Amino acid sequence: MFKKTLSGRKECGYTHENNDCGVRALAEAANVTYAESHSFWAKLGRQDRGGVYFTWFDRFLLDSNGKVFGKQVTKTTVPYHQSETHKWDNDKWEYVRHTKRLNVKTFIQQNPKGRYIILSRGHTKAIIDGVVHDEGDGFIVTGK
Repeated sequence: MFKKTLSGRKECGYTHENNDCGVRALAEAANVTYAESHSFWAKLGRQDRGGVYFTWFDRFLLDSNGKVFGKQVTKTTVPYHQSETHKWDNDKWEYVRHTKRLNVKTFIQQNPKGRYIILSRGHTKAIIDGVVHDEGDGFIVTGK
């Protein structure tokens, strides 16, 4: 499932913003306004039209006893998926063994309930009770 959303960005007057997936993900997952999330990240160092660094979030969690907007937050590193594959590397002329990361679809299957912020490949999205909340087209949920 996918819900295409800007998380109230335009309604809060932030029509100039972009590169704000972390702001939108936090607004959705914490159930706060875009403006509140924008202000939260700005206090941690985010510039308008700039990305967020989750090291900022880590420091905030340490300083706030793990509470964000009054809610307890638990940070979890998503483990590597257990399947291993072999891929031919044309540059090295050999098969390279690697382990696949858990994808969003499998994460949702394993975690159908709850509010999550997922950081993957330089993009951040919220997943709430098995529904991806993001600006994109939703292709990531059905990806191979």
